[in-house]
Amino acid sequence: MATKVIMPKQGLQMTEGTILQWLLSEGDRVEEGQSLFEIETDKVSIEIEAPATGTLLKIVVPEGDTVPITELVAIIGEEGEDILSLLGESSTETETSSKDEQDHAKDEVRTNGDEMDYDVVIIGGGPGGYTAAIYAAKKKLKVAIVEKDIFGGTCLNRGCIPTKTLINSATFLNDAKNSREFGIDLSGVSVNWDNVQKNKSNVVKKLRSGVQGLIKGNKVTVYNGEGTLQDKNTISIVGENKEIIKAKNIIIATGSEPSVIPFPGYDLEGVIYSDEALDLKEIPSSMVIVGGGVIGVELAYVYNSFGTDVTILEMMPDILPREDKEIVSELKKSFEKKNIKIKGSTKLTHIERNDKGLQVYHESEEEKGIISAQKVLVAIGRNAITSALGGVSITMNRGKIEVDNYLRTNIPNIYAIGDVTGKAMLAHVASHQGIKAVENICGETSKMDYSIVPSCIYTHPEIASVGLNEEDAITRYGNVKIGKFPFSASGKAMTAGENAGFVKIIADEKWNEIVGVHIIGPHATELIAEGALAIKLQCTVEELADTIHAHPTLSESIMEASLDVIGSAIHKL
Repeated sequence: MATKVIMPKQGLQMTEGTILQWLLSEGDRVEEGQSLFEIETDKVSIEIEAPATGTLLKIVVPEGDTVPITELVAIIGEEGEDILSLLGESSTETETSSKDEQDHAKDEVRTNGDEMDYDVVIIGGGPGGYTAAIYAAKKKLKVAIVEKDIFGGTCLNRGCIPTKTLINSATFLNDAKNSREFGIDLSGVSVNWDNVQKNKSNVVKKLRSGVQGLIKGNKVTVYNGEGTLQDKNTISIVGENKEIIKAKNIIIATGSEPSVIPFPGYDLEGVIYSDEALDLKEIPSSMVIVGGGVIGVELAYVYNSFGTDVTILEMMPDILPREDKEIVSELKKSFEKKNIKIKGSTKLTHIERNDKGLQVYHESEEEKGIISAQKVLVAIGRNAITSALGGVSITMNRGKIEVDNYLRTNIPNIYAIGDVTGKAMLAHVASHQGIKAVENICGETSKMDYSIVPSCIYTHPEIASVGLNEEDAITRYGNVKIGKFPFSASGKAMTAGENAGFVKIIADEKWNEIVGVHIIGPHATELIAEGALAIKLQCTVEELADTIHAHPTLSESIMEASLDVIGSAIHKL
């Protein structure tokens, strides 16, 4: 089917663009993602990529013409296709077809005329899978979802939600300990660990029940069992009974599991992984965490708050290696005050057990050492779960399913989303991928953009970032501009006693366009949404600063950081 090429919106204020140059001619073959034409706006000249693969059938707008955004500029398709309707005209066949005939034709496409049971079947009921199922149902597709365990996946049951519930309990405890600062004298504050765990379980159960209610309410058929592909349209389900179902399209959303590396001592009692770390029966007196990524630092904060002596071992020179270095430095200062010990560039060699507990042997260029601990948490990453592929030849890349930017595998009707793709192992990415996959199943050309993915780390202080860090921005743009604003100068942060941290905004030198936002401080994970929107809309620091922010709010710090990029911050010397 022919694809429209439109004038894209390339900035917040853009209403039109000028075609500077066509990089291909009518009749040329074009690949999806290949540069097709160059436009000029009031801010930038940019090459626009082709939204589909095919032949450039028609150039509608010649070089030099200026057209409004979303207006048709070209058509890509296959030779011989009828493109009159896309040009605002109709063929005789289209004019004479009745509405009933068109509706019937849609139904035939949906069922594929091949005894398919469903338009789309999703294997996996995590945040990506259940989102895709609900969205597909709202698109009037006939949908089924296959889940071998419980709905909500790792995020809801063994990841995001239980971790954040424990973090919230830890934060309540820390607030209670510091209440005298606000004129509130509390005594006898203690931890009831059984009730902390009970609260966590109750939250998880309620949210899981909510997901199941949404699936049922949207009339998605549920199959409880393990789904395995038999061919590109057939799924075998093994549960209480064995069933075979057929689908026109399939979405694989099977998620990931903690990486287990069989180092000496990995299977000793007391060596745990993230799943077990959330369900401990008692608070350990000491814990070594192997891995200083997101999972490692979040659980370090949790257990340190509850009184555990925590040490982090990280093979890389620093914890959170993907985050901006200034942000990491600020978190390390906070961890040092909490007596969380961090050993960077340090390798775990093996673990032994004696009458003093677990003995963790480690080494770096500077030293070899042993740390005694009651528990050792191994948090060194996650592996994709790909058992659902069966014997179907789907292209893999380092143990992950390879997909294009439209979530398609090498088999056109099979899509993959979430952790199993290895693109970005985040629940919100999986959910967004699920929506995009369904849109593409419905005939749209909906492309994933991984350059604007918020990263959130729920330590104290919180960390959130989106876009490029300073090092990557310099690599890409050469010279960049930086603005920072400390929460110690924020009235709202001061009233909450949360004056640690800062907002950092990175902009390109030529246009002052925002390319990175990094926050460490109170409610950073909520504030980052403004940064994500700013980057998506190609906002300049002037445009963000010119947006009125309510007072007193933490969001004013984003406005002030924007002003600081151009040397105009009001509440900063």
